[in-house]
Amino acid sequence: MALRVIATKVGLDGHDSGLQYIAQGLVRAGMEVIYLGKYQTAESVATVAAHEDADVIAVSFLSGEYRQMVPALRMALAHLGADAVRIVVGGLIDPADVDDLARDGADAVFGPGATIDDVVSYLNQPVREVA
Repeated sequence: MALRVIATKVGLDGHDSGLQYIAQGLVRAGMEVIYLGKYQTAESVATVAAHEDADVIAVSFLSGEYRQMVPALRMALAHLGADAVRIVVGGLIDPADVDDLARDGADAVFGPGATIDDVVSYLNQPVREVA
């Protein structure tokens, strides 16, 4: 069964060409992509992810909004009982923020230089159960 991925941008960042590239690459890799586009809220993305039984939310950032939006997205997913949905963050991410993003709920972070193959390879790995 194909992975179901929500591809989106949350916040006010309107530049979505990178997200479109990633979404197309995930489709070519055999994943089902639900493209929400830009200007979404954490709550709206979490609601769609829960209703669509998504496996992953791929969210792109070109601003520092990820510092607020990733924890908000993780909290919104938890509120809806969708804690198992993985959050994959990409874009212009300050390397100094990667550990904080992991603590705040990002399962993976892909910064500049990451390829679609990197993202596909990560998403195709089995989810590790926490004991």
